[in-house]
Amino acid sequence: MSNTKLNSNKDPVRVAVDITIKLGALFVIIIWCFQILRPFINIIFWAMVIAVSLFPFYLFLTKKFGNSKKLAATLITLLLLSVLLVPSVIFTDSLVAGISAFAEDVGADSFVVPPPDKEIKEWPVIGNTVYGTWMAASENLEKVVVNYAPQLKKLGNWFLNALMGTGVGILQLLVSIILGGIFLVYSESMGATGKKFFNRIVGDRGAEFFQTSEITIRNVSKGVLGVALIQSLLAGLVFLFAGVPYAGLWALLALVFCIIQIGPGLVIIPVIIYLFTVAPTW
Repeated sequence: MSNTKLNSNKDPVRVAVDITIKLGALFVIIIWCFQILRPFINIIFWAMVIAVSLFPFYLFLTKKFGNSKKLAATLITLLLLSVLLVPSVIFTDSLVAGISAFAEDVGADSFVVPPPDKEIKEWPVIGNTVYGTWMAASENLEKVVVNYAPQLKKLGNWFLNALMGTGVGILQLLVSIILGGIFLVYSESMGATGKKFFNRIVGDRGAEFFQTSEITIRNVSKGVLGVALIQSLLAGLVFLFAGVPYAGLWALLALVFCIIQIGPGLVIIPVIIYLFTVAPTW
């Protein structure tokens, strides 16, 4: 009788211990899986956004190509990759060529900073400082570089970090575009899985929540693309009015930077520096 009572008292404790061990093991596995998937979360997320945003266009192309899903998805993927890669490759080639030419000029002591325009003195607040620094650089560049070495180092580190961030962002978007094309091919099965997931969470209103999520993603992505188009269009118009060479290329590159959420500053700031160097102030 006493043994039976002892066993009955131990059973709940043993069950609780077993459940705790299983939950702990499951928690550890979930953490490990998250650590493995963490670098790919943004890529998968953007691939889903691309697939959802372009799904109406994908359906349109599918009908035009005789219900060929793979052909429609391949065409969309190639179009997006061309918009991303062409300006990126041209910009990289131009950047490398410019750095190489600058390094050769510095090594051959042929790099000369032109003297500033006297109108710069009339700038409010910073006019005299900019004019003095610019004039000193035109007379003795090495001395100015030594005097402003900490500031130049910080500026160089910021520029390198910005380039690295841009490169990583472009690579991630590249992979996301390819995954987005794959998601479009399997959109029907993935949509059915998504509806089942929402049904499991919210019950009978799962289909409604799924449709709402789809519409929200599509509208937000259109907003992001719309803002990117407006920014790059305005930048391109200013480049054209200012007579900047290859204005269309820089506007297209600004569009890419806006889409990957870096912003057009990496294009606009160098153009401003270029204009202040070769053109009158106004």
